[in-house]
Amino acid sequence: MVEEDTTTTCLNHDTKRKRSVKLRSEVWNHFSKVENKDGTKAKCKCNYCKKAFSCPSKGGTTHLLRHITELKCPIYRKMQTNKNVGRSQTLIHVEDKKQIQDARMVSWQFDQVKSRSDLAELIIVRELPFSFVDDPTFRKFVLNLCPKFKFVSRNTIKSDCLKIYQTEKKRLKDTLQTLSPRICLTTDTWTSKTELPFMALTAHFIDDSWKLHKVILNFVIVPVKASGENLADIITNCLVEWNIEKICTITMDNHSANDIVAEILSEQYSSRDLLLLGGRHLQVRCWCHVLNLIVQEGIGEIKDSIFRVRKAVKYIKASPKRKLEFLQYADQERIPRGKMLVLDLCTRWNSTYLMLESALHFRKAYDRMRSRDMQFKDPPLAEDWEKASVIHKFLETFNIVTKIFSGSEYCTANVFFREVYRILILLRETSNDLSTLLGKMAFNMLLKFEKYWLDKEPNLLLSVALVLDPRYKLKYLEFCYMKIYDNTLATKFTNRVKCELKNLFDEYSITCQVSNPLEGTSKILKEIVPGDNSSKIDMMAEFYKFAEQEDAINKTELELYLEEKLHPGQIVQEDNFNILDWWKLYAAKYPIMARMARDILAIPVSSVASESAFSTGGRVLNKFRSSLLPTTVEALICSQDWIRGGEIQCDYGDEFDDDFSRLKISGKS
Repeated sequence: MVEEDTTTTCLNHDTKRKRSVKLRSEVWNHFSKVENKDGTKAKCKCNYCKKAFSCPSKGGTTHLLRHITELKCPIYRKMQTNKNVGRSQTLIHVEDKKQIQDARMVSWQFDQVKSRSDLAELIIVRELPFSFVDDPTFRKFVLNLCPKFKFVSRNTIKSDCLKIYQTEKKRLKDTLQTLSPRICLTTDTWTSKTELPFMALTAHFIDDSWKLHKVILNFVIVPVKASGENLADIITNCLVEWNIEKICTITMDNHSANDIVAEILSEQYSSRDLLLLGGRHLQVRCWCHVLNLIVQEGIGEIKDSIFRVRKAVKYIKASPKRKLEFLQYADQERIPRGKMLVLDLCTRWNSTYLMLESALHFRKAYDRMRSRDMQFKDPPLAEDWEKASVIHKFLETFNIVTKIFSGSEYCTANVFFREVYRILILLRETSNDLSTLLGKMAFNMLLKFEKYWLDKEPNLLLSVALVLDPRYKLKYLEFCYMKIYDNTLATKFTNRVKCELKNLFDEYSITCQVSNPLEGTSKILKEIVPGDNSSKIDMMAEFYKFAEQEDAINKTELELYLEEKLHPGQIVQEDNFNILDWWKLYAAKYPIMARMARDILAIPVSSVASESAFSTGGRVLNKFRSSLLPTTVEALICSQDWIRGGEIQCDYGDEFDDDFSRLKISGKS
C-alpha cells in the first residue's frame, strides 16, 4: 500500500486508471494535495498551518518551498525554533573579553534585534557610512555567517544609530545625576570640510570608585561667528541640557575669545554660588598649546634647515617609485627597515619633532641619494643635519612632557607643576651660553615661557593638585619656589597657595558637612584611663598618649594630612604610582580632603581630549560625516565616544606592511 503523502494516483476525465507516480520533491513532506469536487487535485494544503495554495500540474513548487524554507509558516517556524534550542551547541559566553574568568555556559540562539544593534555599533565606532549595509560583499559575508540575518536599509540603520545615541545619553545623564561630582570641562572648535565650524564639549570627572572618566557631552555646530559671547552661550545651553551646574574648571587653548568665555561663565555661575572659590580659578590654559607656542619660538632659529628637511621628506613621499629607490639606498647603507618618513604639520611642533626623527634615521640614505638622483634639488646639507640632530635631542624633554599632558586616562593635574618645573630648569641651564645655537633657542623659548608663567600664570588649583599628591605636598612646592625665585618671592607664592588651599578646605567642610573622624576619641580615652594608682600602669605613658590625642582632635584634616610623612616613593617607581588608588585607600581617614581630591585631580591640563573628537589623525571631520546633518554628526561622534568608553582603538593607518619591509630590491650600489 502506497502512503498518501508520498504517492498519488492520477485520474483522467474518463476515470481511466493510470499507473501511480511517486512525488519526488521534498516539498511533499510538508504539503498534501486536496481534491476538488470533480475529483481533480488542484490545491495543496500545508500540513502545519493548513493554509491552501494553488498547485497546478505544470505550475512548479517554488512558492510552496519558500513557505517552508523561509519560515513563513508560523507553526513550522515555532517547531524549528524549539528544535534548534534543544539541539543547539553549548557555547562559552563572555560578557567582557578581558575577563575570561567571568565566562558562563549558555545555549546560543540567533537574535535579530541584538545583531542589528551590533551592526549599528560597528558603523558608529568605525565611522562607516550608512550605505555600508548595502554593500554586496558585506552582505555575502554576513549571509555565510548567519543566513537568518535580515538586512535593513540605510535609513533603518541610521535610525538604529540614533536610538543607541538616545539610550546611551540617558544612561550617562542618570550616572552624572547619581554621582553628582564637580565636572571639569574641556572645549575646542574646528571647521569641517564643508566649512562649518563645530565645537566639542568634553566632561572629565572621577566617580565613587575613584575611576577617571572622559566623555564627550556635545558636538555642536557654531551657527554664528565664533566670538567669546556666542561660544559662552553654546556652552551654557549644553550644560543646561545635561543638568550640570557644579563646574570645577574649563580647559581651553589660548585664543583671546576663550578668555571672554571664561569671564562670562564665571559671572553666570559664581552669582549662584556654584563655582569653587567664587570662580577665581575657573579657566585653565591648555599647556600642550602653550608648549607648542614656546617651541615654535625656539625652532625659528633653524627654520631654513627644517624647511630643507621637510622638502626632502616631501620629495620621497611624492612618488612610489622614489620610495622604492630610497629603500634601495637605505639597504646599501645598512639602515634598518622601519616605518617610513613622516611629514609634519607646520603649526604643530611635535609633528616636526617626529619628522626630524624619521629623517635623521635615513640621513646616510639621503646623502647617497643626493649624489645619484639629479632631480633631487636643494637637499639638506651637513650643517642642516647637525642642527636637526642637536635640536631633536634638546626637544626630547618637551616631547615627553607633551605626551604626559595629553593623557586622558590618568590624572595630569598633580604632575603639572613637576613637569613644568623640569622644562623651566632645562631652559635656564641651556640659555646660559648665548654663543651657541641651543643657547639662543633656549633664551627665546624662556622669554615665551615666562609670559605664561608670570603674566598669564597657571591656574592656582594646579598647585593645589600637587599638594594633594602624597608624594609631594607643600614641601615639593616650597622646594621648587626656592629654586625658581628669591626667598621673598618664594615665600609670597607659597603663602598664596597655602591661603587658597585653606579657603578651599573650609568651603568643602561646609558643603560636605562631614564630622571629624576623631570626634569621640576623648570619650574613649576617659573611659580607659584608670582611676586608681595601680603600679602596673605607666601613668606618664598614658598621659603622653592622652596629650597626643587631644592635639589631634584640635587639628583639621588638612593640617593632619600636611603633617603626615610623605608617601614613600622611589624615583624609579614614580610613574607606577596611582594617586587615585591612594586616595581610595585613605578616603575614610580624610573624608573632606578626599572629596576635594575627587574634584581637583580630575582637572585636565590640556584640551587634547576635545580635539580628539574631530579625528585622532587630522582633527577634521571625514568626508562621510561632513555630509550629514549637524544633529546626526553629534549623535555619531558622542555615541562613538560613549561606546568606546576610553578603550584604545587600533589605528590601522599607522600599520606597516611586513612584506614591504622585507622587500628585496635589486640595483647597483
